[in-house]
Amino acid sequence: MPAGKRAESHGFSRGESWHAGCTCTDMRSAVPGASRKPFRRPAGTGPKELTMKRVQQGFTLIELMIVVAIIGILAAVALPQYRDYTTRSRWAANVAAVDSLKTAITLCLQENAGNVASCDDATKLQTAGVIRTATLPTIPNGTLTLAANTLVMTITGTNGAAGCSLTLTPNGITNAVHNGNDLTWTIAPSGTGCDRANTGFAAPAAAPAASGP
Repeated sequence: MPAGKRAESHGFSRGESWHAGCTCTDMRSAVPGASRKPFRRPAGTGPKELTMKRVQQGFTLIELMIVVAIIGILAAVALPQYRDYTTRSRWAANVAAVDSLKTAITLCLQENAGNVASCDDATKLQTAGVIRTATLPTIPNGTLTLAANTLVMTITGTNGAAGCSLTLTPNGITNAVHNGNDLTWTIAPSGTGCDRANTGFAAPAAAPAASGP
């Protein structure tokens, strides 16, 4: 049958295209005599509904186990490391606070012919003119003592540095005399668990035992 006849048999005039101007949402609307019922998606199957269903499902068991494992790692590793870091920071501040006292002792020894007994407390240091007031420096996280005749400083930790102490021992003092030149200090921690990890200072290495003849 010619194309024009086929078009007329289906309700189209000659020259019209089968798909010309087709705006239907259901293929049945293109068939003469068929109902023009629009196509509708089944309820609850749209993108929004599917997304809400996925959200409402919550976490799976494996996801919860991963979260618990991460929290466990943080509690076992990161938190102790952070605690040690903050403790070391407090001890660094304590040691920095006695720098002025070490300088004052050095100047006092130089002014007093190296006589340690003339420089072993705050009053004598003030008399020597190396500090303004007869008080030892304030330690931000501890207390400070200065030993007579030896000039050994002891910092006892408080607050977040409690439980540990640092001893600062001057090197080179012989018979309570030191000229003050090239005065150095050895810093050693004491107390349970007080080592380089939480004070920033390690105990001095023990001297090797003397060998026999």
